[in-house]
Amino acid sequence: MTNNDRIRAIAVAVSLALASAAATAGNRPDASAAPMTKSAKGTAIVGGDAIVGGDIDQLIASGVVAVGPIEMVDVSSRVIRVLGQNFATGATPMQMAMLQQRIASGSPVPAVVNGKVDRTGVAKARTMSLYSAQYVPGSSSVFVIGKVTLERSSVGSLNIGGLKVDYSALLSSGSVQIREGQTVAVIGVQSAPNMPLVASALRQL
Repeated sequence: MTNNDRIRAIAVAVSLALASAAATAGNRPDASAAPMTKSAKGTAIVGGDAIVGGDIDQLIASGVVAVGPIEMVDVSSRVIRVLGQNFATGATPMQMAMLQQRIASGSPVPAVVNGKVDRTGVAKARTMSLYSAQYVPGSSSVFVIGKVTLERSSVGSLNIGGLKVDYSALLSSGSVQIREGQTVAVIGVQSAPNMPLVASALRQL
């Protein structure tokens, strides 16, 4: 079994666990959302493959809220972190441990989180897919939508939850007006998990 096959197997196992957990708990999704849709701290579905491409507008139009390597797997709380944003799952500890082991091996495990942004500007996860395309830290694009929690316009830096974004390279192309509390979409590169995202494009939503 190849590494990609193992990733797919873990993804399918977690997806089935989430579906079972939601059915058992009787989770009620928002009226406008797909089954088991919750906020960034709620349930997300994990499973399948996804193909990521295109610019920031295409990603927004496709309902993508985050694209990047999984940074952390907390087995006890069943939480997965992507680009500083936490997503809880309904997976079993054993399934989470399998994914944690894969992350611990040192090879990036990229994920695509689809969802929507609620009225408060918080990205809500609908699905989370592991994909098998090659991911190269510092070269492959990453993407995130979220609320600005800290802004330092003097140095071209902001935070989206636990993610620091460096948008200083965009300052030369014109005025960038960002305020804390705004919801933004950012695409760029990240040299390593938990490191700043260096933005190549930023959009206020």
